[in-house]
Amino acid sequence: MKSLHLRHARAICFKLENSSKQNSHLDLEEGKVDVKTTSSNSVLHNRGGVLLQCVKAEVIDRISSDKIFCLFDNGSEKSLIKKNVSRILGLKKLDSEILNIFSFGCKTPKKQTCSKVEVRLRNVLSGEETVIEALEIEEISNATFSQPSLVVWTEMETKGFRLTFSCGESSENCEISLLIGSDFYWSLTHRIKRLDSSLVAEETSL
Repeated sequence: MKSLHLRHARAICFKLENSSKQNSHLDLEEGKVDVKTTSSNSVLHNRGGVLLQCVKAEVIDRISSDKIFCLFDNGSEKSLIKKNVSRILGLKKLDSEILNIFSFGCKTPKKQTCSKVEVRLRNVLSGEETVIEALEIEEISNATFSQPSLVVWTEMETKGFRLTFSCGESSENCEISLLIGSDFYWSLTHRIKRLDSSLVAEETSL
């Protein structure tokens, strides 16, 4: 059994201002969008609001599977999966860890013992499979994430980006079941591309 510190996951968005220093990590090739057609993408910023880094992926087990929404958050040390999703699918237990969970305004962490499970994910566009490990937790977030507007959706598809969820899906049904933390974030994410002055997208393996 291991013990680790887990601070509250920070919001994921890039503050896009006219600063070469702030945007130095972005791929800013003018007039060119070279994106693998099988890569899923997560939009980070939208006109009038912030869009979190989310994708839809399929969790597969030996005898069952389910499509879930995943949130990429490199501000979290560990990847987390909702306990009920893990138990329904019968995901393989690997170990257990004690989490020290810090929330806003709290000086003393809340200790929680969590089971670590193996999570096999399948890209809903390409069928590519990836295996990660995640800790079971009762709830990741009660909030649902905002969907891109139809205008933004059309703009992204025009530039060659393929999203893993459809424009017609209701935001109320977009509940986060898996949080991909920094332990697997960097191995699953690729280039960041700017679509315009206020909208960027990121390639992912999912």
